[in-house]
Amino acid sequence: LHSFPTRRSSDLNPQVELMFKGTQNREFIFQFTFTPKTAAEAEQIREIISTFKIFAAPEYNADQNGRYFINPAQFDIAFFFNGKENTNMNKISTCVLENIMVNYSPQQFMTFTDGMPAQISMQLRFKEMDYIYAQMIENLKY
Repeated sequence: LHSFPTRRSSDLNPQVELMFKGTQNREFIFQFTFTPKTAAEAEQIREIISTFKIFAAPEYNADQNGRYFINPAQFDIAFFFNGKENTNMNKISTCVLENIMVNYSPQQFMTFTDGMPAQISMQLRFKEMDYIYAQMIENLKY
């Protein structure tokens, strides 16, 4: 029979401290799958993807000979239900589109006769510009 030393709660250091180093901006990822049925739908999908790519990129400032870029667009995201803002969903502060990923073959690569993919998935990753603190959550339901 062997006896092993045990630690009693009185042996633990009661002076444990944690240091608050800051907070991270929240990220939101939205995933969309497009399956066009007509050429018109395919064109709308191309325009949607192109619009997000354009607004995610900085603009070239010709006045400064390209020395400085103009910041990308900012987004105010809201969720709607039956034509009104959905109060059952948390609010999102102003965001930037940090990344857009387009997959032209989410299941298997297949195209229509004009080369348009039969299915496209798009993932958008937004990051809030504001730090969200307790009073914002309490008062505005972020």
